[in-house]
Amino acid sequence: MVRHVKPYPTDGIKTKQAILLKEGNEFKAVQRIAPDYHQADVRVEVLDDERIRLHETMAATLPDGVKVQVPTVMLWTFKGGKIVEMLVDYNLDDAKRFHALIKAAGFAIPEHAG
Repeated sequence: MVRHVKPYPTDGIKTKQAILLKEGNEFKAVQRIAPDYHQADVRVEVLDDERIRLHETMAATLPDGVKVQVPTVMLWTFKGGKIVEMLVDYNLDDAKRFHALIKAAGFAIPEHAG
C-alpha cells in the first residue's frame, strides 16, 4: 500500500513488479534530465520485525544549474513478507524544485504536492 497524507491518484495496493517498473522508469527519466541525480546519505533503521525507516537525501543539479537536495524519510511496514504501507516524509518547500524535475520527465505530481 502506498499512501500519502494528502492522497495521490496513484496511491493504493501495488504489485512488486508495478513498484519496480514505476521506480525504475522514474529514476531513468529523471537521470536523462539531471544526470547527477542520486540518493545520498542513505541510512536504514530496523525498527522492529515489521518496520524499517529509510533516511535519504534526493540530490540533483537541475537543468538551470540549481543544486537541489531533499532530505526524505520513508517508513516501510511489512506483513507476511509483503510491503503493506509506505509513508514518505519530506519538506514540501525543499521538494518543489525537485518535483518540477519529475514533472519535466513526464511524471504526474498532484497539485497539492508542489
